Amino acid sequence: MRLTFGGLIVLIFFSSLVFSQDSLRRQRYDELKQITSQLKILNQERKRITEQQLDVLLKLKSVSAEDSAEAAKLGAKAIRLFPCCELEKLADNMDELDSTNITFREQARFGALSFSSYQIADLMVDENSRTSYEGSTTFEYSQNSLSFSRPVSGNHGFIFDLGKTAFENVGEQTKEVAALADYQAPTDEENIRKELVSKGITFGQSMPVTVGNTYILRVVKYTTIPINLDAIFAVKVHRINKEGSIILFIKPIKIFEPPKLKDPEREESDRVFNLVFNLGLVAKLKEELDTKGFKDIQVEVVDKVITLKGTVPTGKTAEAIEIAKNISYGVKVKSELEEK
Repeated sequence: MRLTFGGLIVLIFFSSLVFSQDSLRRQRYDELKQITSQLKILNQERKRITEQQLDVLLKLKSVSAEDSAEAAKLGAKAIRLFPCCELEKLADNMDELDSTNITFREQARFGALSFSSYQIADLMVDENSRTSYEGSTTFEYSQNSLSFSRPVSGNHGFIFDLGKTAFENVGEQTKEVAALADYQAPTDEENIRKELVSKGITFGQSMPVTVGNTYILRVVKYTTIPINLDAIFAVKVHRINKEGSIILFIKPIKIFEPPKLKDPEREESDRVFNLVFNLGLVAKLKEELDTKGFKDIQVEVVDKVITLKGTVPTGKTAEAIEIAKNISYGVKVKSELEEK
C-alpha cells in the first residue's frame, strides 16, 4: 500500500505526538517519584524533630535524683508541676504538627504531657498501668494555688493546708486527717460536694501554695481504669524553682474501700446486654448440643455461670461439658448432669 506524501506527513506528525506524550508521562512519573522521595525525607525529619521536642518536654517535667531520694526518705514520691497552661499549649501544638506520631500520642494519652496537673491514682499503680488523662482525679497548679480539676465521671477531691506541720509527722492520728476520714463518698453524683465541713474543719477544692507547707488531700475516684480509689494523701511543697515550677512530695496516709457510683442508665444498659447475651448463649449452646446428639440437656445461664442439667448417656458427661466450654466465651461451666 502506497502512502501519499501528505499521508506520510500526517503519520510522522502523529508518531511525534505519541512520542511526545509518552515522554511527558515519563517525565511526570519521574517527577512524582522525586516528590514522594522528598516527602519521605521530610516526614523522617519531622518525626526526628517531634521526638526531640518530646524528649525536651519530658526532661522539663522530670525531677532530679536528689529530690527523688529526699522524698523517698520520707516515704513519698517527688513530682514537678508547672503553672497552667503554657507547656500544655506547646504539647497541643506538637499534636497538631504531627498527629501521626504514636509515641507522642501515647505519652499524651497517659498524662505524661500534663505539666500543671497530676493524676493521683498513678501513685498507686506501676508505670505500665498509668491512667489515661480523661476520667482520672487530678489536682493542678494554677494561679499560685493547688486545686482539684473539674470533676469527671464523679471523681473529685478535697484539700486542706496544715501549715508548717512536719510532713513526716502527718498520719491517721492527725486531727485534720481524722476529720477528713469521716467523709463518706456519695454513691449518687448529685450529692458530690465542692466543700466539706467535718468536725468543725472546712475542706475545699483549692488552697494557695506556700513553700514548706504540708497539705492533706482526700481523693475519690469512681472510674476503675486502672483502679478506683478513695484515699487520703499528704503533700509537701518542697520548693518553687526560678522557672516557675514547683516540686511536691506526696505520699498516701489512709486508704478506704473504693467507692461505686450509681449509674442507672449504665446499670440498665448492662442488664439488657447481659439478658441478650445470656439468651443468645443459651440458644447457641442448645443448638450445638442437639447437633451432637445431646437432646436431653437443659441450659441455664445465671450470674455468669452456665449450668448443664438433664441426662446424658453413660460416659458422655465430659464430652458435653467440653462442648459447652468451647463456645462459652469464657463463662464458667457447671454440670448437674446425670448419666443413664
